[in-house]
Amino acid sequence: MIARRALALLVLLASLSLPGAARAGVSVELVKFGDVPVNVVLPDGYDSGPLRYPVIYLLHGYSENENTWLDMGNLAAFAADKQAIFVTPGGDPDGWYSDWRNGANKWESFHIGTLIPYIDTHYRTIGARAGRAIAGLSMGGFGSMSYAARHPVCSSRRRPSPEPWTRPTRAPWQSWLSPAHSVRSPETTGSRCGETR
Repeated sequence: MIARRALALLVLLASLSLPGAARAGVSVELVKFGDVPVNVVLPDGYDSGPLRYPVIYLLHGYSENENTWLDMGNLAAFAADKQAIFVTPGGDPDGWYSDWRNGANKWESFHIGTLIPYIDTHYRTIGARAGRAIAGLSMGGFGSMSYAARHPVCSSRRRPSPEPWTRPTRAPWQSWLSPAHSVRSPETTGSRCGETR
């Protein structure tokens, strides 16, 4: 009897770490763009209503990946009571969120031209500037600031990491994401990222 309960507990714990498994009231979906993985963290209740949600893009730091925010930043627990979709894209751990001159990497083109439109068309987002925010840690802080500077139509809020050389004890978005910043309007007017008015 005890062995059966222990086995059941181990199976339950293992299922919580699988992509797409529910974590702390949210669901985490793994989307693949070729060999580029992207985690999409959906809020509790996403499947049960017609609400549209703001999207917060979280860019990882140098030598990290799409799971950094989930594993080290405890994103699923943080997102449990937030009415927002969080997107943590993977990619080159040292790509610097840039289109390289030699064409070897085109991360900016991918994130701005492919990922954001995909998220806006496949999920119930507020597909306008007011419904997007971007933040990053270290190299991701560089990416978030450069994307926001070069593509202002894509995001209304942006935050770099507080100090690129240290790990914060709180995730960077915790200081600026509050209920006042959550936009829950079903309105979808405004320019989509990559389009001009």
